[in-house]
Amino acid sequence: MEAGYGIKLVRASETFKAVNLSFEQAKLLNLPHSTVLLRSRVTYDNQGRVVAYESGLYRGLYRLEWQGREVSSFDTSLTEE
Repeated sequence: MEAGYGIKLVRASETFKAVNLSFEQAKLLNLPHSTVLLRSRVTYDNQGRVVAYESGLYRGLYRLEWQGREVSSFDTSLTEE
């Protein structure tokens, strides 16, 4: 994003949690009365602004692997008041 848009990504927060599907989600995914894994990720630029949000629902039929990698060195401006 930095080369194309001048936005420097410096950190992201990602969470995983088990959730029950809503009626509408279960119908769309053809998974009645199912619990799935919800993944949510928020990415921040070097000014502390949110530049991306993504989420996904994962069925229990798959093995999920997660790896983290540092995008850039830590920017202390994100923690200064």
